[in-house]
Amino acid sequence: MNNFKIDEDRFLMTKSFLDTEAIKISKETCLKILMRQYKMDKIEALLIYNKWRRIWCDTSNKKL
Repeated sequence: MNNFKIDEDRFLMTKSFLDTEAIKISKETCLKILMRQYKMDKIEALLIYNKWRRIWCDTSNKKL
């Protein structure tokens, strides 16, 4: 498997969309929007989505 790096600028650019909209839609729909709106290929969109999801779902940093 290839090791792809996530461009941090691209991740930060998409973060507001992911935080507000991605929680409301399916993963596949989110990937399609990322590819179209931010002009990226599916691998990059998937890497960004997975990174965001790991951060968003991490309960160790959230206050209860």
